[in-house]
Amino acid sequence: MNLTIYIFTFVLACVTILPKVEGSSPRSCRARNLVSSHWSSVLESGRFQSSLVGDHHLHRLRRELLELYTAVQMYKNQYTEETFGKSFYEMDNELPDLSYDDVIPSSSIIRSTNNDAADTEYAHHLLEAYDLFQRLELSTELVLQQSSSSSPTRMVWSHFRREIQKIVQNLYTEIVGRGIVPPHPLLRESISHNLRCMQHSVYRDIRNFIIYRSVDKVSRFYFKIFTDSD
Repeated sequence: MNLTIYIFTFVLACVTILPKVEGSSPRSCRARNLVSSHWSSVLESGRFQSSLVGDHHLHRLRRELLELYTAVQMYKNQYTEETFGKSFYEMDNELPDLSYDDVIPSSSIIRSTNNDAADTEYAHHLLEAYDLFQRLELSTELVLQQSSSSSPTRMVWSHFRREIQKIVQNLYTEIVGRGIVPPHPLLRESISHNLRCMQHSVYRDIRNFIIYRSVDKVSRFYFKIFTDSD
């Protein structure tokens, strides 16, 4: 059995049988308001004022998607080599089927075996992208909360989260501008306790890799969708 998969399987088994140690849970299991989120707080505060004049927000959306996708490609090997001592390609091959419904739901067109994006209405793409990028924002927030301030990968996650927050804002503006009623913002409780509260660092490293790969997939998919939408 591949060493990475063996370690992951072993730690997963340990998580289910080991007793909880008082005070060992990551900070985000204890300190965060789960019925709120960064984006819900922005909307409730009234700080964000979307401009519906013209299509400049759509141009910004494309630019932010490109910047996120470019950053993901730039850092991917550095990230996995610093965390696992392996290339991104090696890690991707070792964990090909591992994914989290909390991050990319199984109902998403990205995970569908018949993901013909050309047959999907633009409004559906907008709403699904709005949902997915909120999930990515919550996920990257989680990674940052549980990473050391001296972690060499912290800058990478901070960069991703800032870009994702800009994308969520531009998606919201595009949705409202199209006359679509936006769904309620996702809250931190959208990320399950099991995904949030991993006490073993090896298990969290694997989880963070899956989140990184999800950012890669979603940014690549929607950059193409919204670039080809003219």
